[in-house]
Amino acid sequence: MAARTAFKGVLIAVRALFELKSREKRNIWWYEEHLELLDKSVSVSFETTRLLLYDAMGRRGITSVEIASLAFQNADEVVQWVENHTADC
Repeated sequence: MAARTAFKGVLIAVRALFELKSREKRNIWWYEEHLELLDKSVSVSFETTRLLLYDAMGRRGITSVEIASLAFQNADEVVQWVENHTADC
């Protein structure tokens, strides 16, 4: 549950970047495609975060400390990038 909550936090940051309203629904690939247009590396970090936090840890219940560490590191990179990118705009 904590992994899914962490991913939702990343998603909230990315949604704010694209100025999406709470009622505007997008599928996960939409975010990946639009992030890739801005920065390929952040798109890869976002996808890695999703795969590790949401899929591996959230849905499959993987509890590896190494995977959790990598997942949270990628999540932090995405959030930091969003913060820096929105500060520059």
